[in-house]
Amino acid sequence: MAVFRNYDVEVVEGEIVLPALPIQHRSSFQEHVLPFSNIDLTIPAFGVHVLFYYEKPSEISITSVVSNLKISLSKAFVSFDAFAGRLVSNGVGDTELVCNNKGVDAFAGRLVTSLAQVEFYNRIVAVADTLVTEFSCVGIVVGCTFDHRVTDAFSAKMFFRNETIKSITSFTRYILVPRDPPNCYSEIDKMYIKLQSLQQPIKQIPEPRKASRIYYLGAKDIEKLQHRAKKHGNNYISKLEFFSAYFWKLLIQCQEIKDTINCNIRIAIDGRSHLKKMGMPANYFGNVLSTTFATANAGTIKEEPHSWVAKLIHDAINRAVNE
Repeated sequence: MAVFRNYDVEVVEGEIVLPALPIQHRSSFQEHVLPFSNIDLTIPAFGVHVLFYYEKPSEISITSVVSNLKISLSKAFVSFDAFAGRLVSNGVGDTELVCNNKGVDAFAGRLVTSLAQVEFYNRIVAVADTLVTEFSCVGIVVGCTFDHRVTDAFSAKMFFRNETIKSITSFTRYILVPRDPPNCYSEIDKMYIKLQSLQQPIKQIPEPRKASRIYYLGAKDIEKLQHRAKKHGNNYISKLEFFSAYFWKLLIQCQEIKDTINCNIRIAIDGRSHLKKMGMPANYFGNVLSTTFATANAGTIKEEPHSWVAKLIHDAINRAVNE
């Protein structure tokens, strides 16, 4: 049985960090309310935790580090004021992002343990919710948490690096409005099941236990996977496709899924490069993700070589990487 350790972070300092300047007027805002795009609404409501690990600087104090980060954060909010807003209900069942410059809670904390003692395969939510956490060793962690409906990893990276193109971040949503009338592709049928096709369960099946894990793979591990698949002539398959195939096979084997059961692996795809031709701004802030599925029964995935499963994933991605 897995052992889950709780990390109690001692908060030594805390305040709300506000944007350095008042809200800048944008014609695309209506009372500074940013509605979620059609793609934002496909993202589940869950928090994304991001952690950056550093050695404690020897030349300045932790207090100075926290102070400098708060100043930097305040300046970054001028271009990325969506991160300084609030998610609210509009009264008709939809959630919207109000860009009201309310700021974010920023805490400095202390953890009486060393980085070497931290179970990295577990999410450290308490640390992720703290701006800076000082460890008892030479390490410090800069952490943050944001709602995935607000942005994807690409836009978040723009914020972390303070990358703004022409100093203005684009929040326009016109390129992502739903089709009118709707136009559904046959691929949709592989991802979902019709409601009337569901049979009433004879007995209540208990919810399976879920756990979140973080795994580290070195470059040499990935090279081994690639070498194994290249033996079968699949030189065009990416590192992510190789790893996804390896992980998918492991997951099915360790759960002892029956051979006749159909299994899906879902892959998220960044659509920015494809929507650029249709007017997607390079500095667009929000979710621009599509999803594709590779499908096969469990028996086939167990029996077929790693290279075959990797090609199955590669072909599923190729079907989706377009306008």
